[in-house]
Amino acid sequence: MVKCMIAITFFAFCLESCFLKNRSARYIKNEQLSNNKIRLDGYYYYYLKNKIKSTDVFIDCFFFYGNGKVFFAMGTNTKNILQYEEYLKSKLRIDSKNMPEYWTNYLIKNDSIHFERIYVQPGFPHAIYRGKILNDTTFVITESINNPSSKKSISLDDTFHFKMFHPKPDSVFSNSK
Repeated sequence: MVKCMIAITFFAFCLESCFLKNRSARYIKNEQLSNNKIRLDGYYYYYLKNKIKSTDVFIDCFFFYGNGKVFFAMGTNTKNILQYEEYLKSKLRIDSKNMPEYWTNYLIKNDSIHFERIYVQPGFPHAIYRGKILNDTTFVITESINNPSSKKSISLDDTFHFKMFHPKPDSVFSNSK
């Protein structure tokens, strides 16, 4: 029984080590950006109506930086955007410094935006999102590639809106390459 438990523990450790290695890979090269296609003095968010609790919405958000970094601030169910910002203020103090997997890269080419997202739960994919910039406060994600090595994509129609926000997480804390 002890040998079995040791073998299971060893297997779990090896599996998690492989996951951590893949989680740190970046598919979009980090580079300094010098364009004004999107605003950088806040965050971009999208929301989904909560089908179970009709009074709530699920809000997800991303902070973009001029150095080509993007910080995924994790989503949550909430009543409105102001309540979400209170959640953000408490969460950002912890996650922006301690969770390097929330920091990835983005790229803008003409009116297209591409950014990465690394899901922190084991078994979830590393995704690349692609979309079209409509103006400096709105873009639409039209495609998700949930496994960049397979290149299989899913069509999306997620509209992200800009909201000014201060203070933003500091990209100096990012360990992503």
